[in-house]
Amino acid sequence: MICSIALFGKAPYKKVGMIGWVLDEKGEKMSKSLGNVVWGEDAWESLGADLLRLYYCKDVAPWEVQKFSFKEAEALSKVLNILENLGKFYLEYCKENLDLSQKLNLKEEDLWLLSKTNSLIEKVTEALEKFELHRAGEKLVDFLVETLSRIYVKLARERLEIFASAEDKKTVSWVMDYALRRLLLLLAPIVPFTAEMVYRECFGDKPSIHLEEWPSLERDRINSELEKEMELCLNAVSAFLSRRQEKNLRLRWPVKKGVIYAPKEVLSKLKKHEEIIKRLANLKELCFDDKIEFEIKPNFERIGKKFGRDTKRIAEIVSRLDAKEVYGKEKIEVEGFVLEREDLKFKAKGKGKEFLAGLVEIEDEETKEIKEERAVRELIRAIQTRRKELGLKIKDKIRVKIEGGDWIKRWEEVIKKEVNASEIIFGRVEGGKIVGYKDLEIRFDNC
Repeated sequence: MICSIALFGKAPYKKVGMIGWVLDEKGEKMSKSLGNVVWGEDAWESLGADLLRLYYCKDVAPWEVQKFSFKEAEALSKVLNILENLGKFYLEYCKENLDLSQKLNLKEEDLWLLSKTNSLIEKVTEALEKFELHRAGEKLVDFLVETLSRIYVKLARERLEIFASAEDKKTVSWVMDYALRRLLLLLAPIVPFTAEMVYRECFGDKPSIHLEEWPSLERDRINSELEKEMELCLNAVSAFLSRRQEKNLRLRWPVKKGVIYAPKEVLSKLKKHEEIIKRLANLKELCFDDKIEFEIKPNFERIGKKFGRDTKRIAEIVSRLDAKEVYGKEKIEVEGFVLEREDLKFKAKGKGKEFLAGLVEIEDEETKEIKEERAVRELIRAIQTRRKELGLKIKDKIRVKIEGGDWIKRWEEVIKKEVNASEIIFGRVEGGKIVGYKDLEIRFDNC
């Protein structure tokens, strides 16, 4: 401050944000006598500057009391690892395919990511301007870990493989460039060193990311309806994945059929994105059924604040409502009161895993074909792991020798395509590695 005013005649900043009290992880005041003091220098040396900054910008609101925990801070290291891995993914799969001269063939997952990216820009900018650093941190981490890494990359990866069309490769590469570049700019104030490293490796248009302009909002790319529908789809997918876990079915194993039970208005939205649900939940077939019943209960946490002394009466009114009639309505006028959807809790009745608007169930009948494909998926995963161990790049061809039953030969083209093999030799394998599924055993080795 002193140097800035002395040299330039103005303050170097307009506002200063100060954090509230910092206590130890048990909520006790730090004291030398108790031996629970966490010195800033020790935290910085243990965690690193970026991880410490990210922890402060995500844990609690700056003005609230914080219980400092090394364990919780260290857990965020996976976020920075994901960011670095996204940079590596972009370099390996996207950078060389980037061609802005070619017309893009944007699919629903591309349009969704472009919308989510601009929504992120709007929300993070607003949060930072209000000094709500915790909101900015939460939204950035969620976008990085869930939206970009776990969902979009999984949906788009197949369109970047060696066998994908040039049009698909260029489209996905442009969308990844668009999203990752802007994400790094938004992250730069919070994790400056990691953002700088990934920026220089992937882009490097300027000497430093900190010389770039703040990303501008392209409001015409925001599709709120698409984002809401995708949120509903992803909630259903999450329920399918939970159901898989309950039945000990790994995600790479295909499932014969999935069923979604929900009201018609919900199913009409989900049907638009049927292929996305099937791909993310690894379902061969997806069926929709509107035969479902709900029970309805008051959301006491909300109606208590909203209606005060009338809360008991509201609860009695809700107990008499017909769930089918009010489900899906944003507002309900009854006996002089206006109830909003958030004032009510709906619980689906029936078997299956509940999601936001109904139930999902999987039919895991194991046909001969599905059993074979599950074994093949185990083989493909093992070969891909071997490729990584050998340091091979995506374009590098391999030759694989496979020993198994005659059934495996039916999957030759699938295996060649998935592992980028120039040739598969079927015959006796000495040594190698054994994989498989149940009684289907496969031995393989690279030639």
